[in-house]
Amino acid sequence: EMHEIEVFPNPVRDILHVKLIEPKSDVVIQYRILDASGAVVNKGRLDSEAQQIDISEVTAGLYYIEFRDRAGTLVGSEKFVRE
Repeated sequence: EMHEIEVFPNPVRDILHVKLIEPKSDVVIQYRILDASGAVVNKGRLDSEAQQIDISEVTAGLYYIEFRDRAGTLVGSEKFVRE
């Protein structure tokens, strides 16, 4: 089941904001940020319906953020540009 997830701002400089729209209370969402070659540059877990991810250490370029549920099923993805 796909979840509606907002990722902003885009492009982003330091802090990426992630917001779950209509979160399900029992859902655990893992995230992974991948660069254009598919290498994982950041990962973690969304602990609340709105969270900030510090990406200030990531070099400028195009990235993808994937969201997966507890079972590892892809439930959403977005692309963004780090300035």
